[in-house]
Amino acid sequence: KELHIMTLNKTNYLSQTYWTTPNDKGKTPLFENAWLGQLDRVPKHFITMENMIAKNSKGMTPLHWAACRGQLDLVPNEILTEENMLIPDYQNNTPLHLAAAKGHLHQVPAPILTEQNMLCRNFLGDTPLHFASKRSLNCVPPALITEKNMTVKNDDGGTPIHNAALHGNLNQVPINILTSANMLLKDIYGYTPLYNAAVQKHLKQVPKHILNKENMLTENQGDDSPLFIAVCQGRVHEIPVKTLLDCLSDTEIDHAKMHYRISIFDHLFRKNPLLTWLSIPESHRKAVIFALSTANLSQDTYEARQYKKLLAAMPAELEKWTDDNLESWYLSFGSPKDTLIEEMEKE
Repeated sequence: KELHIMTLNKTNYLSQTYWTTPNDKGKTPLFENAWLGQLDRVPKHFITMENMIAKNSKGMTPLHWAACRGQLDLVPNEILTEENMLIPDYQNNTPLHLAAAKGHLHQVPAPILTEQNMLCRNFLGDTPLHFASKRSLNCVPPALITEKNMTVKNDDGGTPIHNAALHGNLNQVPINILTSANMLLKDIYGYTPLYNAAVQKHLKQVPKHILNKENMLTENQGDDSPLFIAVCQGRVHEIPVKTLLDCLSDTEIDHAKMHYRISIFDHLFRKNPLLTWLSIPESHRKAVIFALSTANLSQDTYEARQYKKLLAAMPAELEKWTDDNLESWYLSFGSPKDTLIEEMEKE
């Protein structure tokens, strides 16, 4: 409605007073157009230094919204200074923070994208690099994506790696930074980047050597682990076979977490029934049989039919095998255990 009236009243449209006079909410037409992402509707001669850095009651400027809406290309270069791009609002967010949060860093002049500026903090301790890790790291100068910068913690203990894992941007982080130590950094809630990747179904972006048993069983304060999340989401197939076999053979997984074994068993059994069964510690096999018989055999499904075949073969063929002669059993297939695992990975 205001734009319509403005268009009809050419005198007001061309006046400095119109564009810089705040309404009852403290917003000027210039500010509102920047907020709406319509800075192109503002006459260029009103996009001045004075007008673009004028703050409202919350410390926000039209420059903040131009950065947020991806319209910094409409702002004259003389306004895009380091001082202006670091003007804090009421939450200490700067135009640089907002440009990073919305993936518009490519519109920020290169000299402003320094390490010091990309690590300036808002009221929660988040830096522009934290925000860029949520949206995209592709516009961040590669020299700034270092282990030191990517592990800077905010007030909650979260790092840019936490954010990249949560939002599916780990493939934009150099692999030398994605170490076990960094992927297991805990925030104040006990969440790790590895856990975040599992929660948001981004485990495929995690290097396989990180997805080992020890890391996948690392628990947060709620006793949840990346393995637990993958099991609950039905995404066991994203975990390396060797890790699954190691977890299957772990005697530390008690009966209370037997669902770990059942889901892993369900996935691996299709690939190699005998190897899967033999990977279960003898002390846990009866519990697995019981869980299988109660949870699956009552239904006429593919899994139920296969389990029945396995259960029928167990007494005669399977239980006689012990850990002492497993390797000879692997060799009877013409392949050592590691080769069998590699073949299962390919399937």
